[in-house]
Amino acid sequence: MAKNKGNILLKNFSGKICDLFYLKNVGEDQYLIPNPSRKRHKKKEGEAENQNRFKRAQKYGSLVIKNPEAKAFYTPFRTAKKAEYHVAQSDKLIPPVIDSYDISGYKGLSGQAIFIIATDNVKVVEVTCTVICPAGKILETGRAVETGFINQWVYYGQKDHQLEEGTRLVLQAFDRPRNKAEVIIPVIG
Repeated sequence: MAKNKGNILLKNFSGKICDLFYLKNVGEDQYLIPNPSRKRHKKKEGEAENQNRFKRAQKYGSLVIKNPEAKAFYTPFRTAKKAEYHVAQSDKLIPPVIDSYDISGYKGLSGQAIFIIATDNVKVVEVTCTVICPAGKILETGRAVETGFINQWVYYGQKDHQLEEGTRLVLQAFDRPRNKAEVIIPVIG
């Protein structure tokens, strides 16, 4: 990969040059990269699905650039070599993770807290909590709120419930492109 330094003929040019090279602009830098040859390449297992995931991420990045509100969301996360498009693209590819939770203070009464630590490569925008009885009926569901500590969320019970054997707590974390992380926890009353 060759780096262009001061060649005024190539200053604002990007794209394919013949069938051999292409120019790529990354921030203020410009690179001359040889075109890949895929003539004898056979797709491996999962490669087609991964290419489709990447295409969806590229489309999401393009949509973000066209939407001023979405672009403004990703602006604080950009770097010199990573524009909003690239940040949005990686956000679409990488789902959030629920790192830990604390349900020790929740006994089924309203106002009792459930703490959740959820992370993402960009930002977790929503965390939900659902209490499900053993029969499968939803007893309550709602959104957690950010506590002010990094990546920490808290959900306060809204109703009083008799926690029976088999009651489950479902925690979900979402990032801006609506990727989801989910944890199902058995609750013992």
